[in-house]
Amino acid sequence: MEAGVEQVTIVDAQVAANAEPGVYTIKAEVKSGNTVLASSILTLTVKEKKKVSPEAEAAAHHL
Repeated sequence: MEAGVEQVTIVDAQVAANAEPGVYTIKAEVKSGNTVLASSILTLTVKEKKKVSPEAEAAAHHL
């Protein structure tokens, strides 16, 4: 990463399709070595558990 230069880094994170209802928190950090240069916290709320077939659940784990 370089300051002043537009950059997009995409990292995929998934909440399981049949996740229990509740609040999930994702924390993203940009580091240089062990030094945190920037961070952000994203909070997701799962409102209801979805029924998922065993095949679909297994396939989701391979993404």
